[in-house]
Amino acid sequence: MYEELSQRCQRGEISFGDTMLFNLDEYVGMSPDNPRSYHAFMRRHLIDRIDAPEDQVNLLRGDASDADEECRAFDRAMLRPAA
Repeated sequence: MYEELSQRCQRGEISFGDTMLFNLDEYVGMSPDNPRSYHAFMRRHLIDRIDAPEDQVNLLRGDASDADEECRAFDRAMLRPAA
């Protein structure tokens, strides 16, 4: 699915320019630069291959020092109005 979406975006058939992206999974304790993290997976397979503005990409940090606050911040991001 990610391959199809990214190819369509690269061909100009679709755009993610007005899309808020939220990735709901991550491994606790894993940093975003770990190639096995969902953060890295999503960047590699979708986010870095489409035209979504960086400020509209929301990925959980598995290595956050306060996991509860990371989740609260993620919840707040889902509630903020789109630009």
